[in-house]
Amino acid sequence: MANERVKTVVRVREADNYGSTVYYPVCTLAQMFADVAGTTTLTNRVLRAIEAGEIFTVEVEHLTKKAWK
Repeated sequence: MANERVKTVVRVREADNYGSTVYYPVCTLAQMFADVAGTTTLTNRVLRAIEAGEIFTVEVEHLTKKAWK
């Protein structure tokens, strides 16, 4: 337990963009990653790379489907 690291959380919001799933930054840290990538959204590839270093964990606010009448 003494060697267990606390991971920093990177929060993103899932959205559908013309049939493609994209992730918008929710927190300042996620926005910094998007700024470094030169984009307004983060891709699955970028999110996997963020988690690969075992320093960060990504929390996703999932897209909810609304029933349109």
